Amino acid sequence: LACELRPGILACTNSGGQAAQLGATRLIDKNGKLVALSRGLFGYVLPNARRQWPLESGYVTTLTAELRLETQLNGQPATVPVTRAP
Repeated sequence: LACELRPGILACTNSGGQAAQLGATRLIDKNGKLVALSRGLFGYVLPNARRQWPLESGYVTTLTAELRLETQLNGQPATVPVTRAP
């Protein structure tokens, strides 16, 4: 799973062969500041597909560089680096 943050959008790409289920999900920056995106099911990213979630623009503007997504990926804790697009 690879994720990218664009203005107002979080996009994740699943290059694997099975669906990726994202449970409780939050974005965290290098200083530990976080934005909770979901307390339960966040969504699915189908195999060899890309999924986008709209985010309020002011929602994540307070986060600094070096973002990561902490989620329950197929029921297991996972941390995914998030690139920030211009």
